[in-house]
Amino acid sequence: MVSTASVEATEAGVWALEHGGNAVDAAVAAAFALGVSDPGGSGLGFVYNSCLEFLDFENPRSPIYLHPGDTFPTNMAPTILRKDDTVVALGSAGSDRIAPSVCEVITNIVDRRLSLREAVVAPRVIWNSVHNPGRVCIEVAQPIVEADVEGLRRMGFETMYVLRYPPDPVADAAFFGGVNAVAYAASTGVFTGVGDPRRDGFAAGPFVAAPGENR
Repeated sequence: MVSTASVEATEAGVWALEHGGNAVDAAVAAAFALGVSDPGGSGLGFVYNSCLEFLDFENPRSPIYLHPGDTFPTNMAPTILRKDDTVVALGSAGSDRIAPSVCEVITNIVDRRLSLREAVVAPRVIWNSVHNPGRVCIEVAQPIVEADVEGLRRMGFETMYVLRYPPDPVADAAFFGGVNAVAYAASTGVFTGVGDPRRDGFAAGPFVAAPGENR
């Protein structure tokens, strides 16, 4: 299943899958197609908005300086995680917070052995590199407590963005990414999808009837 804001982009993702690609291939194909097909979002045909904020426009020797004709670097990180008989595909929105948000969910799954839902919903501590100076961003919700915030300050992280739960109505929970993920367990044939509540995400899938059951 591929879902985007554009029929053409969705078809590009489906084409990638039909020709042997995986979830990452489909995400990349759909993203490039959205660059020219979505009139309300990426329809200008080039990268703009927050995707440009992590580039260096002043120092030509910088590794993130965009020279004429260069391939545009991106921090988008569609990811596939394999463990035993389970495959997890996940990705996120969030500009420079994409990679740390995805990594944190992977750590929750692999190291903390959380379920997919728990791994996505769990509070995050991520690095905001484009902020000047760079800063730690932390969500204060169990098991993260105020003592953890103070501990980071004692370690020298004086510049922080702290979001406490329940958040203020104007607080930007979406700042901490929007990781959406789907897992497939080959032993049971079960798919599990999770949408990040920080960006009102949700999971949906086709109804599959049992043998002999009326659809």
